Amino acid sequence: MYSALIIGGNKDFNLTLKNTLKLLDFNLKKENCNLKKTSEFYDYVIINDAGRKIRTDINCRYCFVNMDTVKRASLHINGSTITYGFGSKNTLTISSLDDVYEGFVYCLQRFIKVNEQISLEPQEIPVRISYKNEEELYAMLVSISIRMIEGVDSKDIESKLDKLI
Repeated sequence: MYSALIIGGNKDFNLTLKNTLKLLDFNLKKENCNLKKTSEFYDYVIINDAGRKIRTDINCRYCFVNMDTVKRASLHINGSTITYGFGSKNTLTISSLDDVYEGFVYCLQRFIKVNEQISLEPQEIPVRISYKNEEELYAMLVSISIRMIEGVDSKDIESKLDKLI
């Protein structure tokens, strides 16, 4: 089982993250933020909103940082940093949104090094799942990325997500 620390996840974000990972057959032991525990090692740290000042180092394999909300934070991350949000410079973003909240296109814009032999290449995955707000979109971006990092092919992810239609 993999461990995760979520910093700044609200109810919609946390529930969507949990449900999407479950749909993609992934078990994650997650903790909501306890700032005293940020120095522990986690497989994944997800910083969805760093409204509170994080004063310790973050130790992890991968740290997902929402750049739409973490603009002025000074973070010390020991691990691979993956940025996400609506900005064109983020590692993960949405390349198009459905006008009626019925789907979007997940976009990996930069290579993510998984290990010495494997890197995830830039790609897009159509996601035809209803969502109600940005928090749910952010959670799905992170969930899909975690599964790809753990070796699930993007076509398999797309197929599993399509079963919800």
